[in-house]
Amino acid sequence: MRRLGRLAAALALFAAAGCVRVKVEPIHITMDVNVKVKVDRELDSFFGDLDAKRPAPDAATAPGAGKPAENGKG
Repeated sequence: MRRLGRLAAALALFAAAGCVRVKVEPIHITMDVNVKVKVDRELDSFFGDLDAKRPAPDAATAPGAGKPAENGKG
């Protein structure tokens, strides 16, 4: 009989928990876009300097030039 009473109490608790409503406020996030633009410009400047120092690859000396395809055909 005690077991039935506990079961009834648990069911009542779960039924009452289903009626609970929680209000959630939206989260506002403010980001400074200027930081991203500044970092992007700095990276472009850094890698642009590296690209200017490196010679452009030649098609004849490029890795894989003149090799057959490795997909099993030819």
